[in-house]
Amino acid sequence: FQAEDGIRDQPRSRGLGDVYKRQLCDVGIIVLTSMCWDDAVYDAVLEKLAEELRAGAFVIDYRGNLAQKDKFALVSKDSLRAPVSWNPGQRFYVFKKVA
Repeated sequence: FQAEDGIRDQPRSRGLGDVYKRQLCDVGIIVLTSMCWDDAVYDAVLEKLAEELRAGAFVIDYRGNLAQKDKFALVSKDSLRAPVSWNPGQRFYVFKKVA
């Protein structure tokens, strides 16, 4: 199907539209590929995560902005680094929903 924002879901790869449309209360871990998102989209997703994710859920993201939300805590003081196709040492941040 096609989400309101025009991003299509693939059978094995969910699009950004899924984050907007789906309830996240049963999600235990979510990976955000937010490097190319504009600030308005990113902020909307972070608000949805803060409202709907259950306490104890994990979020992995390219950005560290979720640390600014009271409901999330960084799992490690330092970002993690792992290879991706465009960067052999891409930074990732791991957060845990605490409230």
